[in-house]
Amino acid sequence: MRSVVNFVVALTFMGMASAAHADDLPPDLKTKTDSFFTLLKKNDVPGAYDLLFQGTLMATQKVQDMQVLNTQTKSVLGFTGPITGWELMSVKQSAPSFTSARFIAKTDTLPLFFKFEFYKPRDTWTTYKVTYFDDISKVPE
Repeated sequence: MRSVVNFVVALTFMGMASAAHADDLPPDLKTKTDSFFTLLKKNDVPGAYDLLFQGTLMATQKVQDMQVLNTQTKSVLGFTGPITGWELMSVKQSAPSFTSARFIAKTDTLPLFFKFEFYKPRDTWTTYKVTYFDDISKVPE
């Protein structure tokens, strides 16, 4: 009987933990990532990345990297089909000024896993890096 009680308590805490992590993403980053996925869902890949990297060195000085990111994402979405939805998987705050978030982007054929890294040099969060994978085992923690 005691093991049943321990199991129920463990399930309760696991449910609380999975529901709680969605609140760990700062509201402005939630807005930014939701807007990113909304644009991807509309197949506006350049608009999604422009929004994500607005005001960063990536947007102003790494134009070729942005073009590669756009081309690769368009190619992947051409293979998987459009994004139909997204879910926050986890948030990790490495420091008060550095946060990463992992999302699953749902398509009709297979999931895509996105990892966003955000840096807050002063008062505003900026996008430091974004990567995506079609294999969850390749997504860095």
